[in-house]
Amino acid sequence: MTDYDRGKRAMKIKLTSVYVDNQENALRFYTDVLGFTKGRFQQRALSLADRGLG
Repeated sequence: MTDYDRGKRAMKIKLTSVYVDNQENALRFYTDVLGFTKGRFQQRALSLADRGLG
């Protein structure tokens, strides 16, 4: 029996903020290494999404 079957569910983070010194490097890391997709890009903010979330 898995933890999921026992009623223990994984935590889902829907929104969080991550402060970075260099947005271009951060974008490259989150997309190329972690597999996120690029969303909206603004001068001071960048939106990313998990590929599995549609």
